[in-house]
Amino acid sequence: MRSLSKLSPGAIWVLVFAGACGVAKANDVYIAQNAAGSGNGSNCANALPVTYFNTSGNWTSGAPSGAQIGPGTTVHLCGTITAPAGASGYLMFQGAGTPGNPITLLFEPGASLSAPFWSGPAVNIGSNSYVTVDGGANGTIAATANGTGLANRQNYGEGVAAAHSA
Repeated sequence: MRSLSKLSPGAIWVLVFAGACGVAKANDVYIAQNAAGSGNGSNCANALPVTYFNTSGNWTSGAPSGAQIGPGTTVHLCGTITAPAGASGYLMFQGAGTPGNPITLLFEPGASLSAPFWSGPAVNIGSNSYVTVDGGANGTIAATANGTGLANRQNYGEGVAAAHSA
């Protein structure tokens, strides 16, 4: 094996560049109404509770690891998640993604987020940027008892809301 002192300057730069290039690892976190299985968030069978999403200590602005939510993370919604009547911001983004590494909230097949009525957004992105809310194949956000002929007639419910700057 040749020593570094015998390599050309171009070869040394290639080695330095190759060592500095990290491979971004996608981070997946699964949440459901309540913790399931081992509750480690590794898949729907072992989902974390929905309250995990709203706890700022579970988020990072750096590279997420384990069950942290941060740039490049896909948070998977599993099953039926039911909020109380009049809920607002039931899922609140606690941070932002980065260019090329958005935070994605993905509805797994058949996943739903529902309340009898919403008094604000079901999902609140706030002023966070580089985020995606993906309904997947058939994800739904529903107000199940709101409207003409139903138990509630409330205005101002929203599925997803984001703040904007002027």
